[in-house]
Amino acid sequence: MKKILIAFFATGCCALSSTSLWAQETPQLDARQQEEAEASPLIFSFAPNYKNAQQREREELELKIAEIDTMDISETRKFKLIRDLYRKKETKRLQKAFEESREADSSGVSRQ
Repeated sequence: MKKILIAFFATGCCALSSTSLWAQETPQLDARQQEEAEASPLIFSFAPNYKNAQQREREELELKIAEIDTMDISETRKFKLIRDLYRKKETKRLQKAFEESREADSSGVSRQ
């Protein structure tokens, strides 16, 4: 009888201690999940319009690429111009090509 009473007492103590441990972890897990859900990249806290600016730059880049593709020049030169456009935003080669393209458009004569 004494052994059964000790066994019940030990089982009760284990059950009570495990429920208190489980109760302490539950709010912490919820808080962690909430933090992860609310967390966003740090760049957005310092520059909220970062994504819009990048999207605008990408659209400008695509417009310039489309303009280069419509030029009447060789494929290798087109490739070099597009490469320059990705590496550096403005180069002498790009400026010269855009000027020639605008002159040709204004005069109506295609130049090669």
